[in-house]
Amino acid sequence: MRQNPLVMRMVQSGLIDESAADQLMAFVAERGLRVPEAARRLELTSPQSLSQFLADDSGLMYVNLREMDVPANIFFSFPDALMEEYGMIPISFEEEAKTIGIFDPTNIDALDAARFNLSGEITFVCCEADAIEELKLKHLGDDAAPGGSPENAGITVTVTQRYEDDGQSGEEEVVRYVDEILGKAIVNKASDIHFEPLGDGLRIRFRIDGVCYDRDYLSENRQGPVIARLKILAGMDITERRTPQEGRIEAKAEGREIDIRVSSLPTNHGESMVLRLLDRSNLVKGIKDLGFGQGDYDLFMEIVERPDGIVLVTGPTGSGKTTTLYSALRETKKESMKTVTVEDPVEFTFDGITQIPIQGGIGLDFPRALRSILRHDPDVILVGEIRDLETSETAMRAALTGHKVYSTLHTNDAPSAISRLLDLGAEPFLVVASVQACMSQRLVRRLCDHCKEEDHVTHEELLHNGFPVTNKAIQLFKPVGCHRCFMTGYVGRIAIFEIMDYSDKLKAMTLQRCSREETRRIAIREGMHSLRMDGFLKATEGVTSLAEVMRVAQKEETDTDPREAPAHVS
Repeated sequence: MRQNPLVMRMVQSGLIDESAADQLMAFVAERGLRVPEAARRLELTSPQSLSQFLADDSGLMYVNLREMDVPANIFFSFPDALMEEYGMIPISFEEEAKTIGIFDPTNIDALDAARFNLSGEITFVCCEADAIEELKLKHLGDDAAPGGSPENAGITVTVTQRYEDDGQSGEEEVVRYVDEILGKAIVNKASDIHFEPLGDGLRIRFRIDGVCYDRDYLSENRQGPVIARLKILAGMDITERRTPQEGRIEAKAEGREIDIRVSSLPTNHGESMVLRLLDRSNLVKGIKDLGFGQGDYDLFMEIVERPDGIVLVTGPTGSGKTTTLYSALRETKKESMKTVTVEDPVEFTFDGITQIPIQGGIGLDFPRALRSILRHDPDVILVGEIRDLETSETAMRAALTGHKVYSTLHTNDAPSAISRLLDLGAEPFLVVASVQACMSQRLVRRLCDHCKEEDHVTHEELLHNGFPVTNKAIQLFKPVGCHRCFMTGYVGRIAIFEIMDYSDKLKAMTLQRCSREETRRIAIREGMHSLRMDGFLKATEGVTSLAEVMRVAQKEETDTDPREAPAHVS
């Protein structure tokens, strides 16, 4: 029997003898295995000796995984295919430098696949195959896939097929892969799935609790079929690749209805797609569940109970504005009142409320829809977003004629909502007469209650980062990471708020066209909690961390009072 060069080196090194070499070659020929895997199965030598030989033979370092503390969170960002097809495992996973454990370093296809799918400098190390499997099971559960665990394994997604499949992307493998990606995103409670063409393949990322994680990579030849499959499910034109498109997918997972909004965008490397997942069962919450502190809750309830005027909610996309508005509608909905909404798009079907979707293609925009709504004698109106002067003036005049109006603006804070209306061209007297309150919000990640630890922060650090300080002792916590939170230290999100009740003094400042900074300073003095202040209070309650608050809420010079005494931080 012709001898294999690797087997010959195994004999020459003293790892195995001639008799074992013959047995090994026969087993390789019979089973069609690679030499390292065949040697492992035959147990011709100890696992550690085999891995050390393979490391020395390939010029790599041997690593004993059982003596290492490998964090589980890096598994979440590691492509499934590299673990499942090639038995690789991440040991360190930074943006610019990655260390990958592998049992068989002679598998050139595996090494090339890692270099293709991963960015940055890659260092391979040799590990025992059993140790790799043990670590995968320890961090990933019985199904050995990122995000997987015995309690969430096996979730199935049923997509409502509303559009005819023309066969171009109906291959069984592509269909199965898309279903698996949707299922994993739902299991991991992702809000978005990003399909991003990189020139040599397709990167897939999940946004979970506001943070993007790499989930998988597809080769260039699989990119087209997967994008085509998604476009078919979303009712989009698969032949049109030059212009942006939007579509929708309806799915069910474990009895829950999942609404998936799909958007495509042409790039220089192909079409980029983003899928936004909306779990209808979780979209509308009670106002108490949103995260208000008691003082802000009482103020917000008093504002929404007022019979007329505009309430504006501001914040970037994905900050929970729609959830807050729906919650306000549900809490204040009465059988004796008529409520009409105009949205782009309608994100949640609300029983007992008339909802109108914007349809730009036929000229049904916010101003036109809002003018028509006023002829239907509503008591409460929700305008999805104020984008232009005509919409703002129509909404404000509706508020002046006895209607309650809710709407959103894209501004950084509550006082900026007034500045934004003026920038659109609204007259100050109209703003003053119609606006009741402005609120800004962000979403911060909740600390995992199972692993959070006390955080020791000095009052100098608090002051430097713009946090308020008091005389009383406070206790803060920081994220650690465990299996329940995928080693991120966080589970879910909660909102932080700043509510500016539009007082007579603030209205007078608007008529004088005072700056946003001056308006904010007076609002703080009148009792408005800034986003950072609200985040700080939630941090002292152990709900989130100071680092998370700093990540989402910018420091404002007007937010803190330098006269306050330093805190005694525990």
